[in-house]
Amino acid sequence: VGYFKLDDASGTTAVDSASAGNDGTLQNGAEFVSEVLDRNAVAAHVSKHASFDGIVGASGDNIAIPDNAAYETSTLSVEVWFRAETVQESGASYHRLVTKPTSGNGNVFSLGFTEATGQLFGAAGNSIITPHSGVGPDLRDGEWHHAAMTMQPGTNASSLYLDGVLIHTGTQGSVAGDGSPLMIGDYDDDGSHPENFKGDIADVRVWSDIRTQAEIADNLLTDLTGAESGLVGAWKLDGEANGTVTDLSPTLNDGTLQNGASIAETTLLAVL
Repeated sequence: VGYFKLDDASGTTAVDSASAGNDGTLQNGAEFVSEVLDRNAVAAHVSKHASFDGIVGASGDNIAIPDNAAYETSTLSVEVWFRAETVQESGASYHRLVTKPTSGNGNVFSLGFTEATGQLFGAAGNSIITPHSGVGPDLRDGEWHHAAMTMQPGTNASSLYLDGVLIHTGTQGSVAGDGSPLMIGDYDDDGSHPENFKGDIADVRVWSDIRTQAEIADNLLTDLTGAESGLVGAWKLDGEANGTVTDLSPTLNDGTLQNGASIAETTLLAVL
């Protein structure tokens, strides 16, 4: 007389597939969740990665990538794999994953999470596109996650994705870069506004176009060749040479490991 599969993609209605059709309602924060990622495939994709100690301040480690006009176009998409430690170092309101900062503590773009809630935070074109407290679940769970943001001025629809799923849409401001380096694992290069990240980061990508949700979800575990259309930055972070991490994109803008940031490898047992 009642059959609730609970496999609905979204919404708050739990459909009764039995003939009675007596649908239920999700209450008090209950939500539908789809297992969209194969954890074994994720483990293989990010087994080599950059590791950060998260010390907040001028001595904190990070990766600095020289400024390039390709990162300051009006339309951009940014992607990053990360695993945040459950406890971050104190002293920062936000912990940045990948950021193209501007002077005066602004952003061309930034992805990170908040210290207060651990929720995903996004800024685009010098505007915060999420609430200051962030959106989504607490990401300080020791698990690998994929975050992506698209910047689409003129449409008021800059989008934030977590593990291939759209979780927020917000309004961005104008894009105006000033020569600051692109940073991985921190906000800036000089320690004047330290917002370091403690954990691991892999496969950072910057595109000059707007990636669709399907393109993000279908390719987040794909090893890029560097020749993909629209790709302007691709740091797999699976190796280094004399402290340098390679940019596979046509921009060929390699980054520098700083203050103890390192490339690590993790061998994980298969998840059944």
